[in-house]
Amino acid sequence: MLKTPALLLGAGALGLALGAACSPQGDGKPRLEANAEWVEPQIEERDGARFVDNTEPQQWLTVVAAEGPIAKTRLLFWSNQAATQDSAGYHFVANEEDHEVLMFDAELAFQGALLPQDSSGDRLQRPVTVAAGPGDRLAAFEASGSVLIFDRWGREFRRIEQPPFSYSIGAWDSRGRLTLARSPFNLAFVPEGEDPPLLATLDPVHPTSISTVGRARPSLSPYYVHPANAGTVTIDSEGNAYYAALGRAEVTKFDRDGTRIWVSTRSVEYETPEPRLVPSRDGPARLALATVQKASAIGPDGLLYVRTAANAEASKDRLDVLDPATGLWLESADVDSGTAILVGERGAAFEVSTAALLEERDRERRPFTSFALQTFQTGDSLSLEDLEGKVKLVSFWASWCGPCRKELPLLDSLNNALARSDFTVIGINEDVQEEDARAFAEGLNLRMTTLLGRGRMRRVYHYSGLPYSVLLDRDGLVIKEYYGFGGREAFDLHVAARVMAALGIEVDEPAALAAEEHDHGRHIHSGGDGEGDGGGEGGDDDDGG
Repeated sequence: MLKTPALLLGAGALGLALGAACSPQGDGKPRLEANAEWVEPQIEERDGARFVDNTEPQQWLTVVAAEGPIAKTRLLFWSNQAATQDSAGYHFVANEEDHEVLMFDAELAFQGALLPQDSSGDRLQRPVTVAAGPGDRLAAFEASGSVLIFDRWGREFRRIEQPPFSYSIGAWDSRGRLTLARSPFNLAFVPEGEDPPLLATLDPVHPTSISTVGRARPSLSPYYVHPANAGTVTIDSEGNAYYAALGRAEVTKFDRDGTRIWVSTRSVEYETPEPRLVPSRDGPARLALATVQKASAIGPDGLLYVRTAANAEASKDRLDVLDPATGLWLESADVDSGTAILVGERGAAFEVSTAALLEERDRERRPFTSFALQTFQTGDSLSLEDLEGKVKLVSFWASWCGPCRKELPLLDSLNNALARSDFTVIGINEDVQEEDARAFAEGLNLRMTTLLGRGRMRRVYHYSGLPYSVLLDRDGLVIKEYYGFGGREAFDLHVAARVMAALGIEVDEPAALAAEEHDHGRHIHSGGDGEGDGGGEGGDDDDGG
């Protein structure tokens, strides 16, 4: 059971203002134009399945730009993730940055943010996508690879820590089972066994009982199995599963018993190489892997929609529509990246900014749990209340945490570069042995204020791994949480820039505040905008020491 409500209502909880602004356009027919260059796809029957090679869509679809919600449409895509809708008509999307699930009603009026939490304080962390299941149940797929099962009323909170693939995401079927794929949001370089499956199906109540679906695509080496087979999965009302590969424009349909029905490919205007590490002159090797298919969903018209990268940089998208019965490429349209896509019951499509759907959001900051701990430097006690009036960046670390070794110099440099009376970086060490912590800090020549947590902080702050940092405002309220370390570039963009915004500092290059001598080599793939980026170094498990 939750000790706090799972739903934090926003100002638009009743949905009256947004509902009144909705237009009935969602009832209309899609705007279509015949493609004069369309040719019959090549179709081949082999291995008991139908292989469809599409080169052109049959028709061009016009996606209408909208300034807000459109009545009688379904929210299909929220940036690079598929939205989900439950049996009551509510839409849900994951908000990784703020560790929550956003909830909209059937008219796409924002209802609030789901903040699931159990009685011990364990809570949702970095959800990358969410799926609605039977009844009121939801499955949030965390960046760490865990699956969190909960409902919006706080009657259930259960985390599946070790699904069959690391970094799993998936969809729920009508029988209450989850079908999982290797996540495109975080790529794992871990060799798998011989002839591994493509997908896995499990009952979340008994997650150790797993059935497999299909076979994984062969890769150049065992370490590339995950990148070569990362993708998304969506399930229709009949229980058929559609797997859309991340690195190639290929969709595979399986029936509810796991039998492969068809494999459909489409043309794209850029290379889609097999994933492989390539040398880099300015750092570690990088993973060459194109971002092709970002997300897939079954529309209210019963067709299969795929959000596809339109260029090698994935800076523009393409909305592709396939016939789920045959795998034929029916329609295609150009759309912007990072937008929300809405589709009506007859296939009319609309594009709107995600910000426009959140206009009524009321962002209230929550208080951070106080501390009073001994300092490294003087042995005196320092509390959160002693820092009132300052913007505070509190970072938890340990000597056995590899990513901490890379992040701490940047935190120290940020603290030294700003050197303001209204800002401070506080490091809270989680080593049980004080001598280990001191040796580590001295080796990095850290000058920021450091406190001794003595291995007791996880029970208080309920983080899943280290490093874990929290940016607090002058009143001790949470501005932003950071799980893990995403490299130098991510630090500049998301940590240093956010700190300066909280201080009211306007600068063009926050990277100038970071320590230039440190190399935080990231494995990234080509043709991406963050999706599938394997460079974010996840938090270390802090049970060691």
